[in-house]
Amino acid sequence: MYRIVVVLFSIALSSPMAIATQSIRNSQRVSVTGAVFTREISNPALGETYRDPSGLIWGSNVTTPQGKIKYMTQHDAEKYCQSIGAQLPTKEEFKQLATYLGQDTARGYDPYTVDGKTEVLPGIVNYWFWSAAVNTTLGVDAWLFYGSHGNLLNFYRDNAFAVRCVGR
Repeated sequence: MYRIVVVLFSIALSSPMAIATQSIRNSQRVSVTGAVFTREISNPALGETYRDPSGLIWGSNVTTPQGKIKYMTQHDAEKYCQSIGAQLPTKEEFKQLATYLGQDTARGYDPYTVDGKTEVLPGIVNYWFWSAAVNTTLGVDAWLFYGSHGNLLNFYRDNAFAVRCVGR
């Protein structure tokens, strides 16, 4: 009877679910600057998420039920992120992300890991993302971040762009 309990306990510890959970928790992506982004599973509403070196959790691109990128106005993006207990990244958070991805180095901005093939944050390349930062001069523009090059640009808030929420 004692051996059966030990065997069952051993099987429970090495179940596929336990192994998969451990694998997800240990998953890391390293940027060209050496910044480590660690897979995070604490907020499923954010999708596939990674924690940056500052502790900020970057959610995946917001998508439709069919898995396509969901484009929103900046107002709708703010509301969406708040509805899942998150927020739009600030302009400063996007600047910090660009720094982690090499913006201020001789090599320059690179959204890929050291292998040159894997995006540090899945789905960051080829999209403009809304930030929470509104241009205070007129209030009709907000800042966008371009994932392919790390650029920030002001644009009219009623246009639709990609959304990536963040949390802590």
